[in-house]
Amino acid sequence: MKIFRLSIVLFAITVICSPGRPCTIFCAKDSKGHVWAGNNEDFNYFTFDTKIKIKPRTDSTLGYICFTYAHNVFPQGGVNEAGLFYDFNAIAASDIKDADKKVPFPGDNGYEMVLYMLEHCNTVPEVMELFDKYKMPWMNKAQMHLADKFGNMGIIVADSAWITTANYQVSTNYNLSHVNKDNIECWRYPIAEAVLNTSEPNFETFENICNSTSQRIIVSTIYSNVHNLNTGEMRLYYAWDYEIPYKTTVNELMEFGDTLFPIRDLFPNQYLVKAYYTLLAKDFQEALKELNEIEDSIVREDMLKLLALDLFFGSTKEHTDDDLVYQIIEASNHEELLYLISQKATSIANRKHAKKKLETINKAGISYMLFIWLAIVVFISLIIIKVIKRNKRQLTKKEMN
Repeated sequence: MKIFRLSIVLFAITVICSPGRPCTIFCAKDSKGHVWAGNNEDFNYFTFDTKIKIKPRTDSTLGYICFTYAHNVFPQGGVNEAGLFYDFNAIAASDIKDADKKVPFPGDNGYEMVLYMLEHCNTVPEVMELFDKYKMPWMNKAQMHLADKFGNMGIIVADSAWITTANYQVSTNYNLSHVNKDNIECWRYPIAEAVLNTSEPNFETFENICNSTSQRIIVSTIYSNVHNLNTGEMRLYYAWDYEIPYKTTVNELMEFGDTLFPIRDLFPNQYLVKAYYTLLAKDFQEALKELNEIEDSIVREDMLKLLALDLFFGSTKEHTDDDLVYQIIEASNHEELLYLISQKATSIANRKHAKKKLETINKAGISYMLFIWLAIVVFISLIIIKVIKRNKRQLTKKEMN
């Protein structure tokens, strides 16, 4: 039972320490002067509800793409055809500086100002001017991360705004205008910073950061996006799959026309997406057959967890009943998922069934969550060792010169 108790402790620590929407956002300039930007969209749970909105240019506005949720139409992040990128971190509330001097954006219902920015702003300084004049109601709890193809990178928070002078910028879920605790309290920040300090910005480097900082315990990374702001090239990643991205450009996406559709539809061959649509069209057992095609047992368990999280909280929760929950328990050996069911299932019988299966797994000495945490520790250690070795080599070269 010791392993079981350890799993519960790890679960509690994760819940306590994880902000509600802990996104990781980063940008950097490469040796050719190109500007790169990337983001992990994290949420309280995995959901298939995320969407991509495409708005082609008009005679008076720039074309843009942005990402949103079915249950929340606010544009979470995006890029326009001028090469302006933005995304938001959720942070602790701060007072809005000079709030009495700013006026509400005309007709703003919480997101019109962001859409105006995408349609009319080409650079980070232009966005700064816009936010100097107008205020958004909820900006006291948000941190806006900005970059443009001209090399400008900046941050806007309620009590400050600035242009970054370094060659890269990283933000997670702490207000960067306050005493910086990101590199102390957030495990994602030092990983992103270490990679940017030692690697040339490109798709592979930014894909590595997205993968390394993706959230997989309780809070979930739903999708990731990486952009070359100078060429308009971009790659999208979905449901923790960093091996097969959707490769496109801003201009290619504009050819879809004025539209809004689920991000999952860009990944029709993913086992998880196929299982999702099979579940809607048929039943859970048929969906499970799709997931059972995955050879890696750990990946298969993870994908089952993501499907189940959407069944409990997301777009398919209306399909969930006690019989379906029982089937999920029978199909899964994922400690985190089983623990969640043992706490959240509506049926007392299913709660007991999930607890009993957890006990069986732990008696056998299997601790999936322990494995994940150990893997994270090992990965961070390897990153640190790599950085130290590279720095030593650079110092040696300097001394020889």
